[in-house]
Amino acid sequence: MRTTQRHAWFVLGVVLSAAPVVGVLLVAGLPVRVSIAPARPAVPLGPLPPPLVAAAIWARFGGGVDQRVDPLTVWGFAALRWCRFQAAGADDRQQQAEQCLATQVGLPLAASIAARHVRDEGQSQSVAARELGQVATAGWLTRSWDADSLVRDLAQRGDFDVGGRGVEDAARRYFDKTPAALTAAGAATLAAALPGAERWQAGVSPWCAPTAATAARNRVLRRMAANGAVDAGEL
Repeated sequence: MRTTQRHAWFVLGVVLSAAPVVGVLLVAGLPVRVSIAPARPAVPLGPLPPPLVAAAIWARFGGGVDQRVDPLTVWGFAALRWCRFQAAGADDRQQQAEQCLATQVGLPLAASIAARHVRDEGQSQSVAARELGQVATAGWLTRSWDADSLVRDLAQRGDFDVGGRGVEDAARRYFDKTPAALTAAGAATLAAALPGAERWQAGVSPWCAPTAATAARNRVLRRMAANGAVDAGEL
């Protein structure tokens, strides 16, 4: 039994040690267009969503006043892994996790898009291949898309946890309104329903978890106010 346990711990140690090395090599290869994903996401077309919706989506993923996108680096990869480890399975630490991820501006948005894309395009791949494909795709997105493109993609193709894909469908399903008719609170509610890149960052459904959805909505509203998208006095 002890021999089996030692073998198990040895394998676990090798896996944990190899993951950062693989990540470093993968990120280092991103500038030369290394990608494990089946295909890169198509650039979203069409206009941006209404201003409040765009501001809410940007705020949901930790975006600040400066709408830039930091290219994924080795440090960014390490930050993603650390934030995931730090808040895994802890719903009451979502705010700390979001602040942690926000140290790499634009990366949480890109990682969320990459997670959805690799899941949709690589169903037959192993879990490890999908994980690596997600990192490669997120890295490519941070180097190839600007903030508007990331926000536009999530508004058009995001899986809002109120049913349907895209903010147009989500707004009609939950509020029976068009996105342009949403208030700041409504836009923040839908933005909070968007899933993040990690399993523990599921979108918060206002139908299934109204208390948690209210808290998530308020976090988005506070960041929107900090960004100047809404008047702090009106919150």
